[in-house]
Amino acid sequence: MGIVLINLDGTSSGALFSGFNLKGDGSVILAAFILSAASIYGKRITQHQDTFIVTGFQLTIGGFILILAGYLLGGSIGPFTLSSIALLLYMAFLSAVAFSLWAVLLKYNSVGKVAIYNCLIPVFGAFLSAIFLGENIFELKNIIALILVCLGIYIVNRTFTPAKFSVTQNS
Repeated sequence: MGIVLINLDGTSSGALFSGFNLKGDGSVILAAFILSAASIYGKRITQHQDTFIVTGFQLTIGGFILILAGYLLGGSIGPFTLSSIALLLYMAFLSAVAFSLWAVLLKYNSVGKVAIYNCLIPVFGAFLSAIFLGENIFELKNIIALILVCLGIYIVNRTFTPAKFSVTQNS
């Protein structure tokens, strides 16, 4: 509900997803589907393989595909400097740690309980855009959306205790 609320148009009609763009929003939906499938498949693979090796293969193959796609679509790489190399190594290390932790979490937990935390990505994105870009995120609908996302994470991760009842037989 939080994601639906945040996508309501600000016009008086309040049309849901009225600004939907197939290239942008469609790509996000496709990425979410691929992430879901990859999480399920990744859990299956990490049950039999070392999570760090699986992560290394994923990042290597994915990096190769992205470099190839960038080159085929006309991209180029400018000259490297010491700063750019340091930044590249830092981002590679950060990604490797994050994806390794993700793989370990998937290995030992159910996919549903781990994947729900992906809903926090837009929350942190909103906070970081407020901090670094000066955007105003403190609108009522944003705060309600945040509460709904956090409530969803709580509901998915809480443990349910089955209701205890006794069945009596009448003879």
